[in-house]
Amino acid sequence: MIAALAVSPEAVAGMPPELHRLYWLLQQGHLGKVNAISMADLYERWSGQRLPRDARGKTAVDVPTLSRHMRALIDDLRDIHGVPVMSSARHGYWIVASDAELEEVVHEFRARGLKSLTTAARLKKISLADEVQQIEMELRGGSK
Repeated sequence: MIAALAVSPEAVAGMPPELHRLYWLLQQGHLGKVNAISMADLYERWSGQRLPRDARGKTAVDVPTLSRHMRALIDDLRDIHGVPVMSSARHGYWIVASDAELEEVVHEFRARGLKSLTTAARLKKISLADEVQQIEMELRGGSK
């Protein structure tokens, strides 16, 4: 198991119950991309509520709206507790289970960040390098 998966017992013990429930649900059955779970199925298992389905088995409700709170909890798992949860529209949600998957997560988050920074630079009509330089100054406590 990779070091990134190690979550201290104190961190787990300090999680609010609904976050703890989501963490253990992902930890117990959804390690690695091959074990990813769809948002609808994750929401159902986490909440204990069965979502209405149409004749083809597709959810008949707006899952992203229902799961907004759960997605915020997933962000907390990542940002506060350092749990490497990954998601994709194609596969669903899973906890990273290998160094290769961790690198994929890091690459995806960097790519998202660079895309946002590039957009910000274009809106300000400056180069990406200048935008990064301004951010570096802000981080060091300089002016905007």
